[in-house]
Amino acid sequence: MGRNLRCNLPEADRERVFSYFEDLPFLDDAEETQMSACFSQYLFYETFGTKNYRECHCTACGGFSYWKNGVPEFFKSTHGDRIECPNCGQTVELKSLGRFQNLGSLNNEERRFSIFRVAPDGGLLVISGWGHKFYCWGDLSPVVGFREKERQYFAPGVRMRWKRTWDYAGLCNTGPARPSGWEACDYMAEPHSPAINWTSDGSYYPICAERIGDTKLRYCQIENWYHDRCKVWIEDTAEPVRFIHKYLSTYTEYPHLEMACKLGFYKAVDELVLENRKNAQLLNWKTETSWGFLRLNKADGRAFLKAEGSLELLRLYHSLRKQLPGLTMHDFLSLSARIGGEVNAAKLYSVAQKAGCTITEAVNYAERQKQHDRMRDVLQMWDDYLDFAGTLEYDMSRRDVVLPKDLRDRHDAAAATVTMLGVQVNDPRFNKRLKQLNDMYAFDFGGYSIVIPGTTKAIVEEGKTLHHCVGGYAARHMAGDVDILFLRKTRKKNTPFLTIEMSHRSSGTSPVRMAQIHGYCNDNFGTRGQGHPRQQFAWFLDVWMDWLRHGSKRDGSGKPILPKRKEERA
Repeated sequence: MGRNLRCNLPEADRERVFSYFEDLPFLDDAEETQMSACFSQYLFYETFGTKNYRECHCTACGGFSYWKNGVPEFFKSTHGDRIECPNCGQTVELKSLGRFQNLGSLNNEERRFSIFRVAPDGGLLVISGWGHKFYCWGDLSPVVGFREKERQYFAPGVRMRWKRTWDYAGLCNTGPARPSGWEACDYMAEPHSPAINWTSDGSYYPICAERIGDTKLRYCQIENWYHDRCKVWIEDTAEPVRFIHKYLSTYTEYPHLEMACKLGFYKAVDELVLENRKNAQLLNWKTETSWGFLRLNKADGRAFLKAEGSLELLRLYHSLRKQLPGLTMHDFLSLSARIGGEVNAAKLYSVAQKAGCTITEAVNYAERQKQHDRMRDVLQMWDDYLDFAGTLEYDMSRRDVVLPKDLRDRHDAAAATVTMLGVQVNDPRFNKRLKQLNDMYAFDFGGYSIVIPGTTKAIVEEGKTLHHCVGGYAARHMAGDVDILFLRKTRKKNTPFLTIEMSHRSSGTSPVRMAQIHGYCNDNFGTRGQGHPRQQFAWFLDVWMDWLRHGSKRDGSGKPILPKRKEERA
């Protein structure tokens, strides 16, 4: 986690801004309603007569009553069951009032909250603390109690944080704590830091976050940023969030976060907000112009924005300019279009570096080799061939070696040679890596299995049998740069079927992602038009990827423990 920014509200303004918190009500109706919904919901009931009539009170919608002949399914549920409230549809836990002497046992639930409010000067006020729900016999409608912990203020270019101070009673300060005032902080921070014993991850529930749109920070793009990270909107999520304060604090210092989000540079935003990495070679967060932000001149910046280029495209352009100083963005975009898009352009640059040739030579060579193949297939074949050539210790300084006239034939010959010789990395450390790969990926489900190759020969044989170029990934698999996996039928684990490439992530909800999955002849899986394997085997892949995201857990015998589905967890 990167360092926190220093608070910069001038001393002369602190008393005025702090008074904004004192002048606002403790909790308004909207805040109390949203906070109440974050707690467990109950449906209290009493049964009368011959158990044909129930008086009910739902903590989500209030009181109602039902006869058994009206909703017989409701009467089959009893104390402790989780059901949908027959009145409002909210998921609730049934609680029979006859089972309670008092309701104190329900008052132990605690939640962490951050409440968002609009300041009189248009800034954003955030109040953070702990909330409890209180039940009593006199009124089954719960009351929400809230204890403040921190106060934060955000405005364009300005940020400030205060934290509650406490007095402790008793000998050696072991008695109960009482709030004694507020202390101005030197640095901004998330209000609920992760606990040392890992009982808390520092998350909290946002209350009335939609009010950010009514402040001077309305264009900060925090909703889009959070949606890119977690695939849910802050205003719609029923789960606690993290890093909202950190993002807002960063936005007050670097307003170009707005442009970065609009351009889709979410990885750069994550690195700036969470790690304080500015990607300074690509982006200038302190400039005032859009093209200056991209470290381009005005003409190149306009061309890039018009093309709606990605961060990788910008990185590739800056890399190419080192080799071609006079390259303009217009010419670069034309080159990208000529080669088939920015993905192919990035691949071309990578292969040209590996081959030791210029970009112009690489483009001309790839176009000569294209013939009836797609450009991406030519580039991949060239890349795989160069990997084979390096593994077989070819003389890579020779032009006829790195730029062979008959690329496909030379590629197939090199692959066959690697297979024949059984070239393998003789590194005893790979045994440890192989065990780690098996612990992380090996999986059996529904008659199919994930198998981890242990030799380069196995990977090359896979590519040869399925007529694709996975053999070129063998050395990288052994080195740990990528993970090559085989999807096999459980009864035929030695027979090639589908090949998977997993790439590593630096952040996100899962440490890996599925980069490719191919069967016979790459995308032409099967002979009867079954479709691409990513769709054909989605039922298997989704379960496996969900298991990976939850930590590849296994039982004592080594069998995978599948995570519960959402409806089961509810």
